[in-house]
Amino acid sequence: MKNNIKTMVTIMAMVLMVLCKQSILSTQAASVAKIETPEGKQFATITKGHLNKNKVKKGDTLKYSFTIKDNGIENIDEYMHSFFSSCKEGQEVWFEWQSPKKQCIRKIYSEIYDTKTETFKISDKIKIPKGMEQGRWKLSAIVILSAGGEDAENVVIYNSNMKWGKYMYLDNTSEFVDLSFADFTVRGTGKKVDKEGPTISAKSLKLSKKVLKKGTKSKFSVKVKDQSGMIRSVTCDWMFYGKKYDKYGEEYSLEMKYDKKKKVYECKIPVSLWEKKAKLKRIVLEDYYGNKRTYYWDDGVREYWSNKIMDDVKRKEEKESIGSWGKDFNGKLKTYSLKKKDKKVFNSMVITRTKKYIKKT
Repeated sequence: MKNNIKTMVTIMAMVLMVLCKQSILSTQAASVAKIETPEGKQFATITKGHLNKNKVKKGDTLKYSFTIKDNGIENIDEYMHSFFSSCKEGQEVWFEWQSPKKQCIRKIYSEIYDTKTETFKISDKIKIPKGMEQGRWKLSAIVILSAGGEDAENVVIYNSNMKWGKYMYLDNTSEFVDLSFADFTVRGTGKKVDKEGPTISAKSLKLSKKVLKKGTKSKFSVKVKDQSGMIRSVTCDWMFYGKKYDKYGEEYSLEMKYDKKKKVYECKIPVSLWEKKAKLKRIVLEDYYGNKRTYYWDDGVREYWSNKIMDDVKRKEEKESIGSWGKDFNGKLKTYSLKKKDKKVFNSMVITRTKKYIKKT
């Protein structure tokens, strides 16, 4: 496995399942009476919460700060103790604000735990762009995630000042606290709600090196645009082909970082000395509302199967395809057509290693 392959994608999927679950439950027609965690029984307490504005309009910037006191999350039970008792600096906090029609903004914070005061200190801002739903936004949930990569666990602070579905109940990993102090009202952002994920400029796709000799890495970059101007994540998936053990390809996901000077998202592609080729498989983009856009190359599974297997099952040869699809914050799917020239650029994102520099396994 490659050292710089991120486990964040897995963590994000796991925690988003928690957040999506609570979003779905909040839409249930049957709601229970208001749930409230008794004082003194909270595994975490918000000791400070401040917004610079409670009413915002297009072009404004909402600034906020929070201090969350850890009251001993590791003491919830024996199982949680093993996750939250060590490496507290590696814990993360996730915020989700939600609009009346479930448009949402998710923020992720890491390395913010103060071991001396046993608190999470957060200070950030939200830009108010065109396409942000008008109305009253609520801080629906705060997720505290333990260290541990893809094996991490989480606890959730839910907003008790919201209507929750009949399934919701108080347990040792969930607490319900009035978070109405974090409400804010949006005006003047237009009637059309942003449901489109970020897009890439195909002509901006670039590899610093397409042929590797002794060097082991090439830098991949791309320009990204989004209506909201709030891009949460950009990842790229690559297929790596070796000489023997993975000649049909192994897929890895890499997180891309924004370079302010170049105005591109970029990452290094770790082609090892044992691999002869790497090819771009997918680019996945997501904004802070939860709108996603994916650009993909499908090899028609020819790369995954040996010729013998293909002959045995008498499979029809499938054609390669390059396309794009999106999913809005409500989970609605949409497909997009790409120009022929854009497909050609995407398909050209291939890194090869000079034969004499490939190490034998």
